[in-house]
Amino acid sequence: MKELNSLKATLQEAQSRVRGGDARTALELLQAAMPVHGESVDLHMNVAIAQRALGNYPAAIESLNAVLAIDPYTFMALLSKGSILEQMGLPRQAAEVYRNALRIAPPDAKLPTGLAAPMQQARAVIARQSEAMAAHFRDALGPILESHEGEALGRDLLDLGPHTAVVTLGEAGAVVASSADAPWGERTARHGGFAVDAVDATGAGDAFTAGLIARLSAGDAALDAAVAFANATAALSVREEGGMTALPSKGAVASFLAERA
Repeated sequence: MKELNSLKATLQEAQSRVRGGDARTALELLQAAMPVHGESVDLHMNVAIAQRALGNYPAAIESLNAVLAIDPYTFMALLSKGSILEQMGLPRQAAEVYRNALRIAPPDAKLPTGLAAPMQQARAVIARQSEAMAAHFRDALGPILESHEGEALGRDLLDLGPHTAVVTLGEAGAVVASSADAPWGERTARHGGFAVDAVDATGAGDAFTAGLIARLSAGDAALDAAVAFANATAALSVREEGGMTALPSKGAVASFLAERA
């Protein structure tokens, strides 16, 4: 208990020093506590804050990585890491970290005071990076995609080795092509997707993949039904804020499919 009280006092003093513009002394206080409290998430987070205040961005990233090594689901560490990567002029890496942060972020209505603007910035960075990536792929793969669409593209991907290839088609849904080596045999399954009122598309692709894998790994050989389940999972996931928090349950997906049948 005495050690915990000592750490709490150190953190409070360090935070006061940072607010007062003396981040260097704050950092010295925090680093002195490291031998005893090196597994403290709060200690590493405050070290990152002090390092960032000093402009030592790589050192701040190192401290945030230490936090995430202790607890990978520390939302504030991810959000802070994305922001620092932005300051370092690394938008692609920042967007990747922001995506992970948004997957575990609480709904906007439950966000702590002061985080609305950082969350808005995270979404903006992700959107800009997604558009930049899309533009790159349009330029690099345009000629290929123009001559290979849907099933044809899926069949070409099978030549690279997998027994099943999935091609998502945006609002047009998805198509899955498989070879004779697949558990469900050589076939093609296409589903046109579902029209819904989208609120937040964060993690929609992950939701689709999770739905497809969950259905297929359960031993369901009905590929058409698996693709429909995957599209329904993605459709439900975009109707609420958040990534992980918006993922629907198996029952919710089944009910949605029954309603749309």
